[in-house]
Amino acid sequence: MDVQITLEKTQLECSEGMTHLLVHIDHSSAVPNKMMIRLGLPNGINALKNLNQFSEDADHNVTLIDRHEDVDLVFELFTEEDLPIGSLLLMVTLSCMFNGKQYKRTMQVPLAIVPEERSEQIPVNAEIASYVAKIKNNQRQHEEQIRYVVLPPLQARDYTRSPLEKKHCIQGFTEAFR
Repeated sequence: MDVQITLEKTQLECSEGMTHLLVHIDHSSAVPNKMMIRLGLPNGINALKNLNQFSEDADHNVTLIDRHEDVDLVFELFTEEDLPIGSLLLMVTLSCMFNGKQYKRTMQVPLAIVPEERSEQIPVNAEIASYVAKIKNNQRQHEEQIRYVVLPPLQARDYTRSPLEKKHCIQGFTEAFR
């Protein structure tokens, strides 16, 4: 089982920057029944849920069960507040049961934080950018295919009950036994 991790941009703007992290798992050899992939982010870097719609919890732990084909996980990473210029490490941990033994591998991915002035000079991995665009386009098309039923608004009417209705309603019924 081979794991490759690639960033769309290896440099991120210090303020309101965005990039995508691709985790590719090649299942060309033996396949475990259940895998957990955990994304560890440094302070100031946030992520949306994986764009591939795999099961994920709030701590960015993705669980893959009975996957017998290659898997691509794409995470959208972003900054909301100013980060100091420098280098950070993203952590990706893969754990699974392999041949009856617990297997755990942690990989570090360097990410440079650069000033906004250099944002135009940041190289972009075109393969990942086109893959992300394809995923987002497919999601948009899927959302457009969902049909919504529009119900007409309810009309509220003032209605006064007749003495006979009052007598036979539950409230009137309980009053009759007093």
